[in-house]
Amino acid sequence: MHRHVERHAAGRPEAPAVHVFSAGRWVGTDWLRLRDMAAGVSEHARRAYRTGAPVLLALDNSAESIAVFLGLTSASVDVLCLEADPSRGEMQQALARRIGAGASIGPAGGDSVLAYTDVMDTAKGPLEAPDRNPEILGMTSGSTGEPRIVRQNLANVERGGCIYRDTYGYTARDSLLGPIPIAHSFAMMGLLAGALVSGARMFTMPRFSVSAVHTAIDEGATVLLGTPMIYRILGMASRPMGHTSSLRALLSSGGPLPTDTRARAEHVFALPVREIYGSTEAGVIACQYDREEPWPAGGAGRIHPSTRWRLRPAGIAGVPAEAGWLHVRTATLFAGYLGGDDGLDANGLYDTGDLVSVDPRGDLTVLARKSSFINVGGRKVEPARVSGVLEACTAVAEAHVFGHEEDGEESVHAAVVLRAPHASVADVLAFCRERLAAYEVPHHVHVLSALPRTTLGKADLIAIKQACALSSAAGAGDGSGR
Repeated sequence: MHRHVERHAAGRPEAPAVHVFSAGRWVGTDWLRLRDMAAGVSEHARRAYRTGAPVLLALDNSAESIAVFLGLTSASVDVLCLEADPSRGEMQQALARRIGAGASIGPAGGDSVLAYTDVMDTAKGPLEAPDRNPEILGMTSGSTGEPRIVRQNLANVERGGCIYRDTYGYTARDSLLGPIPIAHSFAMMGLLAGALVSGARMFTMPRFSVSAVHTAIDEGATVLLGTPMIYRILGMASRPMGHTSSLRALLSSGGPLPTDTRARAEHVFALPVREIYGSTEAGVIACQYDREEPWPAGGAGRIHPSTRWRLRPAGIAGVPAEAGWLHVRTATLFAGYLGGDDGLDANGLYDTGDLVSVDPRGDLTVLARKSSFINVGGRKVEPARVSGVLEACTAVAEAHVFGHEEDGEESVHAAVVLRAPHASVADVLAFCRERLAAYEVPHHVHVLSALPRTTLGKADLIAIKQACALSSAAGAGDGSGR
């Protein structure tokens, strides 16, 4: 990616590279300034980090944080990228110890943490390419269990940026708007790397803001990258864009896009939302893009041409014969988990854990996740099905269903947010019994004020389980008597 930065700095030095929303306005950094900041970090890193130990970098989506990332990797330093979050200081220190970090770097510095400015020497380029392919370490979302550290590499990140560029036609005339953390895979490849390889301008923000998104669109943003939660929030905004906007593409990743969320967003922006199906481990697996034929409802897009895949038979009653567990080898496949296995099967393919169907043309539909199935007395319960029934109940605003093992047996638990204080858990369970098999009805219903979520909008399973464990007896309903 460094050669692209050097190319833009030489050919378009004053063209905007990054605009960051700060103190209610957009602050710009041109390609020359970005290159020089990164070169300064590279010079510092080549002197200071010779041990081969990785560096923990908390990214706040600023131009300075991007320059630090580019500078460290230019010096061939392995980097663990995390989202900058002052409330998670202890967690970051624990991660730094776990990986044997040579340094920890963040926006303002602090206890055992260097500030971006502390590692940014004065330099005027060039920004050199790394001597080796440094590892880019990242965290899985934690939406299905304990987060793990994924071992990616810089070449894969750049390759991912090329996939986005080629699929969605990024050019230097584009402005990519990403109200999502750059530390996460979707933004790392689709926003940061995509902009660097194409020369597009980036609009970023330290934290999501509806007004910042609207002003970026007013400033000429052409491609919006968001998660389902972001599109849900933007879809509720009473500010239709219509044809006065320069937006030409809406990209969604980070989880399934609910039908109502899609409809609202498409109404507001007068554009179709294109879903991207992938993971931190694999990058892009399948995606939707502009084509004459409509995409099937509930589909995740067409498997990318660079993806090698196979389906392992599901072996579950009631599942169509043509469906199976998806194993893939993508152009951006990870190198395994830090301190763990490589995550691949005997054929060198990654088990996504997703039960999918694929039609003859390669259009993929996700049916369920293997890791989410709950084994109740030998019978499989699909949490998404139970959640769908719960959320169809007028008393329930949100629901998340998960399994919990006690005394060697799994049971179905549901965390719910009720629409009104007078809503009854008993009524919710009665609603479920009318629509679900007896073994599918939640054994326990935990009433929460809100569902804990990750920064990408996914349900945070660990936090949900903790919240449910803290629920009072009055807030938990027992559905076992059926």
